[in-house]
Amino acid sequence: MNILNIMKYCFKRNWNRRATFIANLAIPILVVILGIFANNISHPSFTIGVINEQYATLVINRLSDTPGIDISNADVDTVKSDLITGKYSAIVAFSENGYDLFSVKDQTTNNEIRQILDRYQNSAQIINIYEVIGNEMSVAERTVAFIVLFLMVTATVTASNMIKDKNGGTLRRYKYAPQTSLTYILGNFLYNYLITFFQYLISISFMYLIGVEIGIKYCDLLFMGIWLSGIATAFGTFFSSIYRKEVYANLCASFVALILSLIGGTFIAYDNMPAMLQKISTISPLRWFIETTKSMQNGLGWFDNIQQIIILSGMIFVLLIVTSLINKKQKVF
Repeated sequence: MNILNIMKYCFKRNWNRRATFIANLAIPILVVILGIFANNISHPSFTIGVINEQYATLVINRLSDTPGIDISNADVDTVKSDLITGKYSAIVAFSENGYDLFSVKDQTTNNEIRQILDRYQNSAQIINIYEVIGNEMSVAERTVAFIVLFLMVTATVTASNMIKDKNGGTLRRYKYAPQTSLTYILGNFLYNYLITFFQYLISISFMYLIGVEIGIKYCDLLFMGIWLSGIATAFGTFFSSIYRKEVYANLCASFVALILSLIGGTFIAYDNMPAMLQKISTISPLRWFIETTKSMQNGLGWFDNIQQIIILSGMIFVLLIVTSLINKKQKVF
């Protein structure tokens, strides 16, 4: 058996159970698409009421064109009640001498709104509010982080056929063939990689077909998917190879994926982490995907991030080598 034969064996085995195979293929696609929509509509936003708009027509027009900011006319007689009930994040009363800001939000939020207003009084360039809200992740960053986390978990489910091979005696027969454990690992890895990349491809293609934009070119997302699928598949292959029960592999993989997500900057922005945690975060692939996403939002392409590509490629290589070494020592080989 060589690598291609193992790939064909994996496909035939799963195709014989078409209903389960199609469900395992389609459900992750559906969840990723729903996750993309959720991240796209849940971005931070400000609802600003304006008074005396005639004094700042240009500023108001720029605010109206800014993604994440909603503008409407406020009533001067109901300012307090509108703020208390949360109708507006803030109310701005313009005058010939500038503006007055009324808000019941915290000082940080008020400063962010003032910064946006001040910049628009001096510049016509539309602002990316994520540059102002420094401790918030952009839609693209949250979307990519979600995809990486979810596919790391589902790739483990896909790779769990290795556990069935152990328990069913397939690996016991394989050890007598003139092949190495690495051949078997790579055959399963490539099969699972194709499944994971297909799920990723369909998800982002559907996103762009219906007009959901996250500020990154489609071709750059495709290139990202090559490494993203590689990380997810190598991660899933590793955990499926060290356990003899699927439930243990899936639970442990989910737990570790959440930890990597936490230290990688998905829940706590990297810049806000303690210095020690920032150093630890270098082991998390999510950190490097988030950093690459940030740079691509600023106009760089995927291959402009050579350092991140080398690091992610190294992580894939190390996971595969460690998986091969672990399985080589197991009795089943």
